[in-house]
Amino acid sequence: MDDFIRKYPNSGSSLKSWFKIVKNTNFNDFNDLRKVF
Repeated sequence: MDDFIRKYPNSGSSLKSWFKIVKNTNFNDFNDLRKVF
């Protein structure tokens, strides 16, 4: 992830926010994931 952020610096805050949400959320299925995103 750090390599990607170095290559695309404008993506850093969005990618970190996405990662935090995915890491801390227990999705029961793909539909739950789609509801969030």
